[in-house]
Amino acid sequence: MKKTTIALLFATQSILLACSSNPTANLGVSAQRIAVSNFDRDGIRVTYTLDGKVTSVESIVYMPIWGTDASAVSDAQKRSEKAAKVQIKNFADKKAFTSALSASIISINLEHASEQKKSGATDTQNLIASDREVFLDKNGKDINARAESSKVLDDASKLAQLVDKNIDWRDVEGSMVLSTAKPINNGQTLEAIYRWSAKRSN
Repeated sequence: MKKTTIALLFATQSILLACSSNPTANLGVSAQRIAVSNFDRDGIRVTYTLDGKVTSVESIVYMPIWGTDASAVSDAQKRSEKAAKVQIKNFADKKAFTSALSASIISINLEHASEQKKSGATDTQNLIASDREVFLDKNGKDINARAESSKVLDDASKLAQLVDKNIDWRDVEGSMVLSTAKPINNGQTLEAIYRWSAKRSN
């Protein structure tokens, strides 16, 4: 009897530890599912798994191209690197990934994952949500959040905290590399994406 009780306690503790390390475990979705949070207004994109592992961080900048010769594009690219690092630093300094906005973005991804699971969908595409889908009131609360989704929002907040804990923002700022750079807007603007990858960092 004593051995059985100890075994049950151990099993219960194991379950609790698993749930605490994976805030989305109760949703019944794959912990390895990839999700993307686009902070379009900040120029930041964070990719992570639903169990809180970060896979990449991107800083997307737009720099004016002054002139029409080849050196003008090269000059814009040099300026874009500094701008990308400033964006990352500002994003980290204001703790944007653990904000109410971030939780709302992640909750959209969690709701989509849960809906796909319930419908039996086998969608293997990444979950993607943007700050442009979220509208906060003057108190910082998501005006589109429904009462029944409060638990999902709570899970999203916990997941945001976990992902942020797994990100070394200084390493991201210092280790980003240019992923893509291309002139847009009839050659007047350079779009540059700087990327930090967990695989490259490890």
